[in-house]
Amino acid sequence: MQRRLTQGLARALVAAELNRVGLRQALERAALPQRSFELGAGTQLDVVRVRQDVEVAREDLSAAHPSRG
Repeated sequence: MQRRLTQGLARALVAAELNRVGLRQALERAALPQRSFELGAGTQLDVVRVRQDVEVAREDLSAAHPSRG
């Protein structure tokens, strides 16, 4: 029983870390299209797309941590 609890906790911790990394990467990917748009080299559609990716990553993180949402 304790082994299953430990495995479950380990899986939850790994999933949470993956969600945090996913959000961080989405935020990093969003910076370039935003800056390109500000400089006139990108489109607003590019910015909207990466913002959607950021929101999905945030939702994933919130779903993994309902108390933090």
